[in-house]
Amino acid sequence: MEWILFIIGLLLGTTMGVMVMAMLSSGKHSELDSEIISLRLQRKMLKDEILKKRKPYKKKKYYKNKKKK
Repeated sequence: MEWILFIIGLLLGTTMGVMVMAMLSSGKHSELDSEIISLRLQRKMLKDEILKKRKPYKKKKYYKNKKKK
C-alpha cells in the first residue's frame, strides 16, 4: 500500500513540476522573442540609415589624349 501511494505521489509531483517549469520558461521565451523582434527592427533602421548616407559612386573617365595638328 505504501509503494502505491509513493508511486502516485511521485507521478503527481513530476507532472506538477513539469507544468510549473513550462509556465516559467514560456514567460522567459516570450521576453526573448520580443527582444529579438526589437533588435531586428533596430538593425533594419540602422541599415537603412547607412544606405541613405552612402554617396553614389562615380567612375573616373579616362580620355585618350588627342594630338592637335
